[in-house]
Amino acid sequence: MYSNSVRSKVILARVVFVSVLILLIYQAPVSGELRNNNDLKTTDDSQGSSNVQTAKLRLAVVHPSFRAPKFNPLQGDNKSSMCMNHKDRCTWENTFGGTLADKAYGIVPMSDDGVVVVGNTRSNGGFGNNAWIIRLNRAGDLVWEREFGGLNNDQVYGVVKTEDGGVVVAGHTRSKGAGKSDFWIFRLGHQGNLIWERTFGTLHNDRARTVAATPDGGFLVAGTTQTNDEQEIDAWLLKLDGEGRRIWDSTFGGTGNDGIYHLAVNPDGSIATAGYTALGGLAGYDVWVLRLSKQGKMVWERKLGRGVFDAATAIAATPEGGFLVVGVTSEDAFQKDDAWLLKLNGAGEVLWERIFGGAKPDTARSVLITPNNSYLVTISTSSYGAGSADAWLLHLGKDGTLKWDRFYGGKLWDRPTSAALSTDGGLYIIGYTTTKGMGHEDYWLLRLDANGLL
Repeated sequence: MYSNSVRSKVILARVVFVSVLILLIYQAPVSGELRNNNDLKTTDDSQGSSNVQTAKLRLAVVHPSFRAPKFNPLQGDNKSSMCMNHKDRCTWENTFGGTLADKAYGIVPMSDDGVVVVGNTRSNGGFGNNAWIIRLNRAGDLVWEREFGGLNNDQVYGVVKTEDGGVVVAGHTRSKGAGKSDFWIFRLGHQGNLIWERTFGTLHNDRARTVAATPDGGFLVAGTTQTNDEQEIDAWLLKLDGEGRRIWDSTFGGTGNDGIYHLAVNPDGSIATAGYTALGGLAGYDVWVLRLSKQGKMVWERKLGRGVFDAATAIAATPEGGFLVVGVTSEDAFQKDDAWLLKLNGAGEVLWERIFGGAKPDTARSVLITPNNSYLVTISTSSYGAGSADAWLLHLGKDGTLKWDRFYGGKLWDRPTSAALSTDGGLYIIGYTTTKGMGHEDYWLLRLDANGLL
C-alpha cells in the first residue's frame, strides 16, 4: 500500500503531467460559472455572455471486458494512379515535411474530392512553430501549400470549409495579438490566398482548439482562456460572422482548469462541446459535455467520470439527436489510459459506453458518423500495432458493437490526430509519423476505402 503522502505526490505528478499534455496537445477545461468578459482584448468591440445552469452526472465505475485485437499489417501499394478516374477505388498513404517536426492536426474534405490539411511546422518557420496548410487533390498530390506565422510559436489545430471553396483555420498565436497567446483565426480562398485574419484574447494565454461553421454563414471557435495570473483556465466560445467579426462570446469554468477540445453544430444551430473539467484539488478531471443554444446559452451540462483522469477529445451529433463522445479514461493515478466511448441521448443521458485498450496508453482522437449511421473511431494506441505508437481504427454499429478494426503504422511513433469521411464512402486519417518521411516528425496522411483498407 502507498502511504497518503506518497500517493498525494504521485497524484500531483500525474496532475502536472496531464496539465502539460493538455497544453501541448489539445487545450481545454470547463465547469459551471460564467466569467466576466470585460478584460478581453479583441479585434472588434462586440461583447457577449450567457447564463450557465449546471447539472452533475457521474457514471458508476464499470469494468467492460478489454478486447485484445489481432494485428492487421498495413496493406496496399500506396500508388495514386488508381485515383485519376473518380469511379475507381482510391487509396493512398503519403507524408509531407522537412527535417524537423511537422504535425498535422485538422482536415476537411473539399468539393473536388481533395482535402485541406492544417497543422504546424518547425522545418520552415522561425524560432518556433508556424502554421502550415496544404491542399491535396484526390490522388494525394500537393496542389498548394501556405505557411503563416511570425518569430514566435504560432499553431493551428482546426479547419472548416467555407461556401466559396475556401477554409477557415483556427489556433493560437504568440507573434500577434494582445497577450502571451491569443485566439488566431484566418480565412483563406480556394487558392490559399489570405482573405482576413483575426486575433482575440486577454493579456494572458488564450488558445483556440476547434472551429465549426454555423447555418447562418458564420463560425464558432472554441478553446481555453486565462484572464489572470493564477494559472486557472476556463473554456471560451466565440461566435463570428462570415467576416470574422465577433458577434458574441461565452466563457465557462470553475476554480480549476476547464476547457473545450471539440464542438459540433446541429442543423438548427444549437451547439455541443466536449472537453474536460477539473474536479478540484488533486481529484483529477472528468469528461465535460455542454449543450448550448445557438446564442451560446447553457441548455445542460454533463460531467462524466469513471476514473481519476478522464477527458473528451471529440464529439459528433448522431442523426437521432444524440451525441457520440470519445476520449480517454484512467481509473486511478497508477494505471495507463484507455480509449473511452460514450453514447448520449439528446438530454445528455448515457445510453451506453465502451472501453478499448491494452497494457499501455490508448486515447481516442476522433469520431465520425457514417451515412448508414455507424461509427468510425480513431485511436492513438501504444498497446497494439507494430511500433511504439500506431493508429487504431474501430468500426462500430449504432449500439456500440465492434464490426471490425484496423491498425496502421510502422516500427516507431505514428500518431493519428484527426479523421474525415471521403466522398466515395471511405475516410482519411491524418497525424504525424517518425517511421516514414524525411524529418523528425512528418505530416502523415492515409486515404482508406470503406473497409479501412489501403
